[in-house]
Amino acid sequence: MTQLGEGALIGLFPSTPTPSISPGSLVVAITESSSDEAIEDVKVTLAGPSSGSARTDAAGECRFDGIGAGNYQLTLVQDEFELRPDSIDAVVEPGQTRRLELRLKRVITTIVMKRKHVKASTGALWAAARRKDPSGIDYGHWWVEIDDSESYGWWPASPVGLEGTLGGVQGVVNMMEGAGGTSTRDPHHGDPGDEEFSPRVKNGKSAAFIKQSMRDFVAGFETNYGSVWRWPMKYNCHSFQEQMMSDTNLSWWGSKKLK
Repeated sequence: MTQLGEGALIGLFPSTPTPSISPGSLVVAITESSSDEAIEDVKVTLAGPSSGSARTDAAGECRFDGIGAGNYQLTLVQDEFELRPDSIDAVVEPGQTRRLELRLKRVITTIVMKRKHVKASTGALWAAARRKDPSGIDYGHWWVEIDDSESYGWWPASPVGLEGTLGGVQGVVNMMEGAGGTSTRDPHHGDPGDEEFSPRVKNGKSAAFIKQSMRDFVAGFETNYGSVWRWPMKYNCHSFQEQMMSDTNLSWWGSKKLK
């Protein structure tokens, strides 16, 4: 027979404790893929067992401490840029610090390169070559627009004929005689181009730094590259835009095609 005291002991045994899961940490380090420069001010948002957001510092890093272990999705956002990739998955282990190193490609969306291409029929080219009459040729134009508020292109200082086109004439930023430009607005500002794209950025610099670098390029263009406009030899609106992109670490390759 079971004694009453023996039966009473059954309910006194403690239950098996559930082991606690230690939180973990996540360090995110972001660099630009072609230069390996740190990218500051990228907003990193976590979704998973814990949530939150932080911005990368001057070293391109941000840190999340005391977060639940498990699977996370990270979303990456930076004002004025399109990031590639813009999201990534990560796993945080209990009691461990996970370091995630990301190499991103960036496109700056507040800068647009516009290109109206040269258009000429066979007859117009023949007339230009034989009679030195370029009137049937549409030279097109290349220019850059920044923030929809300023723009720059390289022009002949005054309307030019075939001899001046090939041999070279005085050049000027934006302000060709009779074209209607200003020191900070190309005559074609706001016009559609045959081709339009936002360039890829090949360093980790901020949007403000990049834009100021472009203005500095414009201000120093004649000192660094001369004051002659000629086509198809340098410098004309095509080579002006290409030189600007080269000097400010922007690229057509990997750009965002808008048109």
